[in-house]
Amino acid sequence: MLQITPIDDSKSTEGTWTKYRGVDLRIARNNNDKFTKKFIALSKPHSRDMEKQRLDKATMEDILCDSLAHGILVDWKLKIAGKDIEYSAKNASELLRNDVDCRDFVQTFAGDLDNFLTEEDELSKGK
Repeated sequence: MLQITPIDDSKSTEGTWTKYRGVDLRIARNNNDKFTKKFIALSKPHSRDMEKQRLDKATMEDILCDSLAHGILVDWKLKIAGKDIEYSAKNASELLRNDVDCRDFVQTFAGDLDNFLTEEDELSKGK
């Protein structure tokens, strides 16, 4: 396979760990198959309104947050008030809806290809 960018497919789909405000998040790469399939499935019933740019903001955010929760934000190690919050797509979707700054971080991290390079390429950057 001809390829210039040495992407680690495992990191792209299973995610890579990072920290956001002291919380460990596992984030997969933007537009991976799982995210794309979920986004298409959730968008389909609203395609006419989307084409005509009539879809309300709340529905757009629901589609985005649910898609991110099923394909991009794939795990976490989260404690709130000393209590472990178990990762689930439902909990992730709620977090992404309620915390716009966290959502922005997740989307930005997922879109940065440097976060998903093979180990060999990461090591060669340090030389």
